[in-house]
Amino acid sequence: MEKLGSLFSALLALVCLAGCDDGSSYDEPGGSGIRTANDIEVTAPGQLASKLDAASYDLDSIAVYGPIGVEDFPALLRIGVYGNLRALNLKHARVEGGKIPDMAFSNVEGSHPFRVYNVILPEGVTAIGECAFAGSSVRHVELPQSLRTLGKDCFSQCDYMREIVIPAGVEEIPDECFKSCAILDRVVLPQSIKRIGDLAFRFSHVSDINFPERLESVGKMAFSGSRIKRVELSHGLKLSDMIWTFENCFLIEDIVIADGVKDIPRFSDARLVKSLDIPASVEEIGSYTFQGCYMLTDLTLRDGLVSIGTNAFVSSPVQSLDIPSTVRSIGTKSFLIAEKAGKVTCRAIEPPLCDGSDAFVFADAALMSTVPLYVPAGSEDLYRAAEGWSKFKNITAL
Repeated sequence: MEKLGSLFSALLALVCLAGCDDGSSYDEPGGSGIRTANDIEVTAPGQLASKLDAASYDLDSIAVYGPIGVEDFPALLRIGVYGNLRALNLKHARVEGGKIPDMAFSNVEGSHPFRVYNVILPEGVTAIGECAFAGSSVRHVELPQSLRTLGKDCFSQCDYMREIVIPAGVEEIPDECFKSCAILDRVVLPQSIKRIGDLAFRFSHVSDINFPERLESVGKMAFSGSRIKRVELSHGLKLSDMIWTFENCFLIEDIVIADGVKDIPRFSDARLVKSLDIPASVEEIGSYTFQGCYMLTDLTLRDGLVSIGTNAFVSSPVQSLDIPSTVRSIGTKSFLIAEKAGKVTCRAIEPPLCDGSDAFVFADAALMSTVPLYVPAGSEDLYRAAEGWSKFKNITAL
């Protein structure tokens, strides 16, 4: 029985050893490890097509060893489109010129996508070309630390990709880079990123993304229609489009505005934001900036703010509104006075100029009498006579 047990254990070990190769790890050519039919070795660019025979189309994973060039990528594309390939390991390949070519793994003009799920790119690759993976079924791409440049549209419409980590050294997320990635949830950006291009994440479902401290500019509609949850605006950040950058971002929960920021883009669809702190560096809040922030109840405005635009907070049931002494003008329907509003305070000695009589929208006419307005001592009569402010029937000195 002991001998039979030993024989069974040996057979089980051999079975496990034979079945453990999933295409994700390989030994160097000539090494001591097990070699499989999935390993393809070339000695010069241009040889790959001849190595991929008809039987190769039945393989679910391959690893390429040796130098490959632009002329080799069509062969990889064909086997990825028409074969059973699901894992492509280029870790031990040397890409001539250091660039993954434009449309290398994209079959956007054909009826079938590049259906490889997992791709490992080798060190030495410094650039990924335009549309390189566009429209493919790739789920995970391991990017090399040597990478410096991403091409326009290189991962657009990758509907099965959930997460990607961009290596340090990359400075730009180009235009439409991750546009319309249907289930892309998490993106890790390095601190080296300086620019996020136009439409970069538009209609992608990214919800977890960091904003690097060195980020200098965000392009037009960069996050429009995404599921981003947290936005961080740093000092020095420039937005190409103040209106549409965060359009239709309904799931934003946190907006962090750093000291030194002067311009705030429109967040009119940020329905889940509950608290907001506007730093003293902001002089103007534009029209419609926070319209649609239906859950915003905690608002902090600071001295330095001069102008508040039309409909700026018209949907926000702020519970205790405190308007700084530096404010000079308030647009039509700027604030909502809701049922839970405890009080309104305005610290300006001269009543800020209201654009018409409807600067404050009262959810109920009775609130005009029940919600107190606190103003500097000696300014009560000025507020009682001022257009927009005269709606408050309970005006009291601070």
